[in-house]
Amino acid sequence: MSTETNQTPSTTPREASASASPANDGPSGGYRGQGGNRGQGGNRGQGGNRGSRGGNRGRREEEKPDDGIFEKVVFINRCAKVVKGGRRFSFSALVVVGDRAGKIGVGYGKANEVPESIRKGSEGARRNLEPIKLKGDTIPHEVLGEADGGKVLLRPATT
Repeated sequence: MSTETNQTPSTTPREASASASPANDGPSGGYRGQGGNRGQGGNRGQGGNRGSRGGNRGRREEEKPDDGIFEKVVFINRCAKVVKGGRRFSFSALVVVGDRAGKIGVGYGKANEVPESIRKGSEGARRNLEPIKLKGDTIPHEVLGEADGGKVLLRPATT
């Protein structure tokens, strides 16, 4: 009988899996976005590091001027324009600012991003600050404003 030797290289399963490239693994192999992380419960494609995003999400921390003016976002509207590739969204923001001592301003900002529309509305409101008469800390009488189909009734606060 002749003696034959095995010509295959002897590697342990651990070495074989380390040397295999992820491109040859098929649909369930090493890529997270292609179902490779499916066997780990509800952690699909998230890498298991939930706290690494950070609370700021890439926005810069902008210092607001401390000039005693308070800002309130009244409404944010999302508009959609239908284009060839789908929908393109833009945003508008209605912002009211005031110093709580008799000056108020209203601004309307439009942009492709929400924070930018709020910033533009705030700048417009600060440019249009107007004095109003106060009786103590509130307005002296009721005011009814009408525009198109909308009505706004302002009543003085009870003291």
